[in-house]
Amino acid sequence: MFINMDQYMYELYKEAEYCKYNMMCANTFDHEIFYKNSLNEKLCELSDLLEDDFKVSSNLSSQVSEIRQQEFTLAQLAKYNGANGNPSYVAINGMVYDVSNFLSWSGGYHFGVSAGTDATENFSTCHGASNIIGKLPKIGVLKIQ
Repeated sequence: MFINMDQYMYELYKEAEYCKYNMMCANTFDHEIFYKNSLNEKLCELSDLLEDDFKVSSNLSSQVSEIRQQEFTLAQLAKYNGANGNPSYVAINGMVYDVSNFLSWSGGYHFGVSAGTDATENFSTCHGASNIIGKLPKIGVLKIQ
């Protein structure tokens, strides 16, 4: 029995790490697929829990929307990796979002996804048609070269 949501999320995270480790060490394709599917389920459950608890103040949203959006190349985006005091930005579906103020992105990482990258594929795999993206502050657009 869990005392609070933080403890539950921590236990779920440990289970996800267990699945990840077993997936990487699996010696048969069937085991690898089993642990990959289990890992995906755990990460999606964690994501759903975080989404339910995910709040962006309307004040911050209005301030960000007033800022002129920038264009980022992948090289420029890579500088915003959350390391050494840099903000954490990610690109999803051609838009660049600031995830610096979200605990789930502390240190520039979110379940193995690095800030400063195009996270479209990872986002789609875990969040699917989720509306969580609408809660992220938009910073700019990803310029494809």
